[in-house]
Amino acid sequence: MDAVIIDDEKNARESLATLIATHCKDITIIGTAVSVTDAQNLLETLKPALVFLDIQMPDGTGFDLLTRLKSIEFQFIFVTAYDNYAIKAFQFSAVDYLLKPIQPNLLIDAVKKARLSMDNHLPAKQLKVLENNHRKIEQLIITSENDTHILLLNDIVRCQADNYYTIFFMLDGKKVIASKTLKEYATILEEVNFLRIHQSHLINLSYIEDYKFGTENYVLLKNKDKIEISRRRKKLFIEKTGM
Repeated sequence: MDAVIIDDEKNARESLATLIATHCKDITIIGTAVSVTDAQNLLETLKPALVFLDIQMPDGTGFDLLTRLKSIEFQFIFVTAYDNYAIKAFQFSAVDYLLKPIQPNLLIDAVKKARLSMDNHLPAKQLKVLENNHRKIEQLIITSENDTHILLLNDIVRCQADNYYTIFFMLDGKKVIASKTLKEYATILEEVNFLRIHQSHLINLSYIEDYKFGTENYVLLKNKDKIEISRRRKKLFIEKTGM
């Protein structure tokens, strides 16, 4: 798989190239660039399958570069040393990223994910969500076995575990099945007004209509779903909701 490294720091480019040569032997680095302008010309000429992209460059950002391109037919992995908000945006956009200094095992995992994502125009969908989330987190991109879905966070009422899958219950009554575990989604969604109240259930706190503690512990959501609150998560539920 042909790849390009875009980073304005020489040491960073060389370090990443060495890691790739050592741990990802099926990746061939066919070019490097140090700025948004150089990178745009390079990508349009070489047409790589994979791009390792730094966020901050002298003449713009990695986001600027991607929005300048007429089309995105490659998978991209952001590489950054900071910017916590950008990292959150990556997570909601299903965009992989690597933190400097790069750990070899994380590099290997990111490349594997990139290879699996190189179908159904996922990079373009990822960029669309990333652009929308760059200033305010409002959308989540999820992948199912046959498609990719862009969900508005405000339209998600709850999520339910289904073995290695997660079922999203939407405000309009639709269900969307994602090819990831509930644990993975809880990790990011609990930062934006969601709470895991049971091993199998993650709810949007905005849709709580009522709750009950006693012989039964449950929450009633505005779509009339009745969801059990586990005993060990009851205290956290009270702390988060003030109920």
